[in-house]
Amino acid sequence: MLFSIINPSDPYTLEADDLEIAANAVALIGHGAYGLQELTGDKSGNVPIFLETGHDEWFTKQFGRDFATSLNHVMANRAPDLAKALASVFIGTPADKRQFDQDARDWDEDEFHLKLTERHDAKRTSMNDIGRIAWGLADVVANSALAQAEAGGEG
Repeated sequence: MLFSIINPSDPYTLEADDLEIAANAVALIGHGAYGLQELTGDKSGNVPIFLETGHDEWFTKQFGRDFATSLNHVMANRAPDLAKALASVFIGTPADKRQFDQDARDWDEDEFHLKLTERHDAKRTSMNDIGRIAWGLADVVANSALAQAEAGGEG
């Protein structure tokens, strides 16, 4: 699923396997200050902005669990999916993302990350660096998932 991150600054996209992963990702990135608009499928998978309240009610209605329980569930059972979604955050429109992905087909991982960060830095106009926040969170989540897997494998 492809989403547009609703925020007051630069355009960003986020990709996720499903709405629960996407909702938790955007909640972590913006602490409720950003929403999501689904751009693929039936376009019904939107996440509202939660400036102060309403997140628990929305998460319960959508997923049958409040935000904290949803996040704990995702971290315990689907952390690699959450890390992947966070790492997918891209500055630009969906068309920009498609073009970048097409260009990236011939790049190795190092060139991909170099061109991604160069593009990000050239396009970002806001003091809110949503991309780097998301990428940092992706690393934290991925490392947490790796630690959980290693701990589980030792028992």
